[in-house]
Formats: sequence, C-alpha cells, structure tokens
Amino acid sequence: MFTDVLKWSSNNISTIKDILWIIFTLIATVIAVLTYKRARYTILQPLRSEIIKRQTDLLIDIMEAFSDDNQLILDLDLYKIVTLNTYKILNQ
Repeated sequence: MFTDVLKWSSNNISTIKDILWIIFTLIATVIAVLTYKRARYTILQPLRSEIIKRQTDLLIDIMEAFSDDNQLILDLDLYKIVTLNTYKILNQ
C-alpha cells in the first residue's frame, strides 16, 4: 500500500509541484491585494489629520477675531459644523 502511494507520487511529482505552485501563487496574490487595499487607506490618514488640524487652527482664528461679538459666534453654529465634519470623517 505504502509503496503504491510512493510509486504514484514519484510518477506524478511534476503535476503535484505545478498544482502546489498555482495554489501558492493564488494565496500570495490575494494577500498582496488585501495588503494594498489596507495600505491605501493608511497612507492617506496623515493627510486627513493634517487637514483637520489646519481647519481647527482657522476656526480658532475666526473665533478669536469675533470673540467680542458673541451673537455672531452663536449664529455660525460651530457646534453643528464640527459635529457634521466628525460624522463625515467617521463615515468614511
């Protein structure tokens, strides 16, 4: 029995090697595609955080410029703007 399996595997070693190579290549391709998808999102993350920092700095400048007029700040409704931006970022 064992000799038959050994004889069969030695006769078909080339076919077995080709099948295993195809399986290995498919697994490597799937891993590469999934890694690319994940890397694409993480590469752009520092850019988004830098944009948020700059928007916050501009918002602080606006608030300091109009700090005397409280009604203008209330009319801008900054809380809803920040909430909307946060929701949009989390949704992405």
